[in-house]
Amino acid sequence: MARTTDDAPWSPSRRLGRLSLLALVVPPLLAWVLWQYLSIGWFGHQLSTPWRHWWGEPVDDLCRLRESGAVDDLQCEYHSIESVNQQLTPLLRQLAQSTYFRYYKVNLHKQCPFWSAEGQCFLEDCMVEPADENELPEELQNHAAHPDMDEIDFSPFGPGYQPFSKCDYADTDFCVMEDEFTASGEYVDLIKNPERFTGYAGESAHNIWRAIYEENCFDFPARLHSTLENQQEKDAAKPDSMAAQLRQIYQVDECKEKRIFYRLVSGLHASISTHLCYNFYNRTTQSWEPNLDCFMSRVGNFPSRLQNIYFDYALLLRAVFKLSPYLHTIDYCSGNPEEKGWVQDKMNELLSVCLALPETFDEGEMFDGPDAAMLKEEFKDHFRNVTRIMDCVGCQKCRLWGKVQTRGFATALKVLFSFEGPSLGSIKLERGEIVTLFNAVNQLSKSIEAIQFFHQQYHDTQHTTSFLSSLW
Repeated sequence: MARTTDDAPWSPSRRLGRLSLLALVVPPLLAWVLWQYLSIGWFGHQLSTPWRHWWGEPVDDLCRLRESGAVDDLQCEYHSIESVNQQLTPLLRQLAQSTYFRYYKVNLHKQCPFWSAEGQCFLEDCMVEPADENELPEELQNHAAHPDMDEIDFSPFGPGYQPFSKCDYADTDFCVMEDEFTASGEYVDLIKNPERFTGYAGESAHNIWRAIYEENCFDFPARLHSTLENQQEKDAAKPDSMAAQLRQIYQVDECKEKRIFYRLVSGLHASISTHLCYNFYNRTTQSWEPNLDCFMSRVGNFPSRLQNIYFDYALLLRAVFKLSPYLHTIDYCSGNPEEKGWVQDKMNELLSVCLALPETFDEGEMFDGPDAAMLKEEFKDHFRNVTRIMDCVGCQKCRLWGKVQTRGFATALKVLFSFEGPSLGSIKLERGEIVTLFNAVNQLSKSIEAIQFFHQQYHDTQHTTSFLSSLW
C-alpha cells in the first residue's frame, strides 16, 4: 500500500503530534527549573570550596543513585546496611509510636546565640503543635522546674549577658542539653509533627547550613602555632624534628576524626533533605507525596551524600549496640503497665538484631594519636556548636527536628567516645537522650527506605523517558 502524505515524517499531522508532545513536556520542565531557583531553602545551600568535598559534587552518571560495595570508614557494605534496616524498620516504627518515644520536651523559643534571628517562618506547615497535657503520662506531667537549673540565655543581644555563667553541659556531653525538669519548654508529640517540607526558605534558611559548615572548621592554624611555640627550643636544637612536627600536624589535619565529623554533618543534612523531598507538599494535588526531582537535585545526584547517610546510620547503630546492656534496664514509663512491657519486649527484639550484627564502626581507631585529647575537645566543641545553631532556625518544625536529631547524634557520640571499658557500666543517660537517639536512628532508617523508593522510581522514569524518545 502506498504511504499517504499524513504518514510522511514531514506531514502536518506528524508535526502537530510533535508539537503536542512538546506542549506536554516543556511546561513541567520550565516549572522544574523555576522550582530549582526558588526552593533552595532549609535543605539546600551552596557551600564554599573546602566543604564541597564533604557535601559532595554532582555526577553525570545518574545510575549511581545507589552505591555498591563497602562504605568508606565502615567495616560493612551498602547491601548489608539495607538488609539490617529491613529487619529493624518495623521495630523502630513501632517504638517511635509508643508513649515513651513520641513525647519530647523542647524549648523552641530560645534566642539565637550567634546573630539577630530574622526571617521567621509563619506558614502553617512551619508551626509545631504542642502536646495536650492530658495526653501525657503522669510521670511527665509531674516534671516541675528545678530551682538550680534555670535556662541559660546565650543571646549576646539581651541585657545582663554573661555567657556560661552556669554549666549547660558536662564534660562527657557532645551537645547543649535540653533539661526535662525545667519550666522552660513544652512537650511535643513527634508523631503529630512529622519532619517534612514546610516551605521555609530564603536567606535565613541559608544562614543555618552556612554557619554549620563554614563556622565549624577544625582550628589547624591555631594548633600549628601552639605546637611550634611549645616545641621551639627543642626543634631549634634538632632541625629535623621541625619538619617531622610539621608533617605530623598536616597529617592530623587530614585525620580520621576530622573526616568523621564532616561526614556526620553531611549525612545529617542529606537525611533531612531526603525526608523533606519524600514528604513534599504538591500544591497542585494538595497532597503530601514523594518528589523525585527534589530528591535527585539535593541528594540523588551526589554519591558522597548518599554514602554519608548510610555511614551515619551504621554509626548510630554501633552506639545502640554498645549501649544495649543499659537499654535492657531502663524503665520505659508510659502510664500504662501493658504498654511499658510491650515497649521493653520490642526493645529486646531490636537489641537482639543489633547484637547479631558484625562490627560496623570501630570507635577505638579515633582519638588515639599524640593530639588526641585536644582533638577530642575540639570535636566536642564543634558539635556542641552545631546543636546551638539549631536555635537559629526560623521554622519551628525544622528547629524541632534539627534539635531532636542533633541531640540524638550527640548522644551516640557520647556513648561511643566518652565511656570505655569499666566506665561504660556507670553510664546514665537522661530520658531525652534516649528518646532523641532512637528518633535519630528512626529518621535515618526512613531515609534509607526513601532512597530505595526513589531508586526504583528513578529507574521507572528512565524507562518511560526512553519509551517517549522512541516515539520521536
